[in-house]
Amino acid sequence: MWLLFDGLRDRLWPTAEIVWRQSRGELGRGAWQMEQGLVLPSGERVQQCVTPQSASPPGCRPGTGIREWYAVHHPPAHFWPIQLVETGIVLLLAAVATYAAFAVLRRRHG
Repeated sequence: MWLLFDGLRDRLWPTAEIVWRQSRGELGRGAWQMEQGLVLPSGERVQQCVTPQSASPPGCRPGTGIREWYAVHHPPAHFWPIQLVETGIVLLLAAVATYAAFAVLRRRHG
């Protein structure tokens, strides 16, 4: 169950997005970062620019006018809503399992 939620947790609540201009900022303590990267002048988002110049996406090269950085994250305020959604899902699965167990017992011993 934990492995299922670990892979889906970031999708249980809408993420927030922040864009910095001129310099890369910080998300702050307790933020859960999902994605980060550069916003090219064309508006295209690039998650990372590779170090070798020849392998860099076009626009990541120096002098292309990159002035915006972005980050998609869950701020600390999303902690409890995500926990409540997870709890609701686990309670629903427990109720379904309990109902199925009683239905099988009724059929076999009823």
